[in-house]
Amino acid sequence: HGVDPVKGIHEPVLFLPRSSMLDRAGCLLFRMDGRPEAVFPLIRHMVRDVDPDLPILQLGALADHLDGLYHDLRVASWLLGLCGVVSLCLAAMGVQSLLAFQVARQTREIGIRMALGAARGEILRKVVLRGMASVLAGLALGSLGAYWLGRALHGFLTAVEPLQPGSLLAGFLVLFMASLLACLGPALRAAAVDPATAIRQE
Repeated sequence: HGVDPVKGIHEPVLFLPRSSMLDRAGCLLFRMDGRPEAVFPLIRHMVRDVDPDLPILQLGALADHLDGLYHDLRVASWLLGLCGVVSLCLAAMGVQSLLAFQVARQTREIGIRMALGAARGEILRKVVLRGMASVLAGLALGSLGAYWLGRALHGFLTAVEPLQPGSLLAGFLVLFMASLLACLGPALRAAAVDPATAIRQE
C-alpha cells in the first residue's frame, strides 16, 4: 500500500515486476539518514552492479521533488497572502477614516463634554468603543460566513475541515488588533481637543 501525503490515508498501489515495465521508466525510493546527496554515488554503483546498461535519468531528494511539484501552489499561496495583507491594510484605513470623520463632526460636542468635566481618558475610551462596536459586529458575521463557506467548499478542498478553531481565532485576533490600532489615532486626536477652541467652532 502507498500513503497519500496530502490526504494522509492509505491508497491502493500495484507493484509490477521490472520485466513488465521495460517500455516505461522506473523509480526507486530509498529511506536514509543524513544528506541524500552523500549516497548518490553509492546508489549509482549499486544500479550499475545490477544492470550496467540501465540508464539513470535523475537522482534527487524527495523534498526537492515535492518542492518542484508544488511550486505553483506555493506561489499562489504567497499571492493570496499578499492580497490578504493589502485587504487588511485597506480595511484598517477604512475604519480609521470613518472614525476620524465622526470625531471631526463631533469636535464641538467633545469640547463641551470636556468643559463639563469629562476626562480625556473617558473620551478616549468612548471613541475607541464606538469604533470597535461595528468592528466586532463585522468580525462575528465574518466568522459565521467563513464557517458556512468552509462547509460549502468542504468537498472541493482536500484535508480541510469546515471548522478550524485555530485558523478562525488567528484571523479574528489579527483583524481585532489591526482595527484597534486604527481606532487609536482618531481617539487620541479626540482626547487632545482643546475645550475652549472646540466650543468657539460653529
